[in-house]
Amino acid sequence: MAQDLWSSFETVKAYCQDKSMQVCSKVGHRRKVLSLEWSADGAMLASGGQDSKTLIYRLDSDKAFQDSSAQFYLDGHSGAITALNWNPQKPTVLCTASEDEHVYLWDIGKYVGGDAASNAAVHGNVNNNSNSNSNSNNAMDVDGGGGSHSSASTKSCKPYHIIKTGHPLNGIAWSHDGNKICISDRENTITLVDGHKYTELRKHKAPSTTKIHSFKWTNDDKYIVATTKDGFVKIFDANHLEKVHEFQAHCGNCFCIDIASNNQYLATGGADSMITIFDVDTLIQKYGLIPFETAVNCLSFNFNNKLIASSSDDYFIDISYIDDAKSKTMQCMRINTKSAVHALRWHPSKHMLAYCGYPDSSNSSMINTGSSSNDEANNSAANVNIW
Repeated sequence: MAQDLWSSFETVKAYCQDKSMQVCSKVGHRRKVLSLEWSADGAMLASGGQDSKTLIYRLDSDKAFQDSSAQFYLDGHSGAITALNWNPQKPTVLCTASEDEHVYLWDIGKYVGGDAASNAAVHGNVNNNSNSNSNSNNAMDVDGGGGSHSSASTKSCKPYHIIKTGHPLNGIAWSHDGNKICISDRENTITLVDGHKYTELRKHKAPSTTKIHSFKWTNDDKYIVATTKDGFVKIFDANHLEKVHEFQAHCGNCFCIDIASNNQYLATGGADSMITIFDVDTLIQKYGLIPFETAVNCLSFNFNNKLIASSSDDYFIDISYIDDAKSKTMQCMRINTKSAVHALRWHPSKHMLAYCGYPDSSNSSMINTGSSSNDEANNSAANVNIW
């Protein structure tokens, strides 16, 4: 879609609602998907689930887009994968955070286009301070029960480093320059780790009354912006983890956050069913949306910051257009689903939206559903879909 066409809401709406828009479902998880992230170059999509699995799907060709199976399985965690993030400076390097109190570091580049057995040998001596229950197979059935959608060519990858934290984790993100990693746990602690040596730099313990749900690095890496149980957004200096500012965004829990890549807007979603969009410079609310009847689970700006996608426990995804010329937002697409959506992410440079849950083919052309009727009934949030 040409850049100049993004200035017209009607054009964007018609493009989004075109029935030829395709949806492909990816399979491999047996339980709910909790996190989704695109690699910095958009060539790979990672998903983490309650089943302790992290799966990597390649999306660098039409053939890969239509393939429902994962290309890589990251083997080692013993608890749910609550968060994951790609290194912005190294598109094949990934970190995963889990309820098992560990952060694993992976380099998928070691397994791309090479011999899996030799790659496993390279990672035979994992740098860690804990034991791993990793499976040494290089090709495996990621569907767990001999499911019809597993792939014999799925490669099992090993971590090259493991960080033991001591508490179940709920968030992780690399700084944009790749020099630091921020980790949050369920004890309301934020920890800064060196992005190269993986040693602890700083730690901040929030009051027990302030539960931290999610966070984002600002685009200049100067601040870490966190959402909390009391509806406030708290801003921390990224060097010392000292709180420098806070403001109320929601009545009740503030669950999710995203910052536009052009550094113009900061958006949050809360238990009050609202999405609030703030001017980054003034931290004054610019727009407000109430597309749902239930709490907002996640939200994401698209690559040029003209669209914001969001989801809740309602069975649809809202995609709204941000019209700065008219100072308003307008819904341009509603993607119906057959389950709640707990994770979604826009592609970093293309009009592609990844989301978890069971898709509804009424919106677009389905390449495959990637799931049987039994899967729909029992594992409705286990699919990964690309629209």
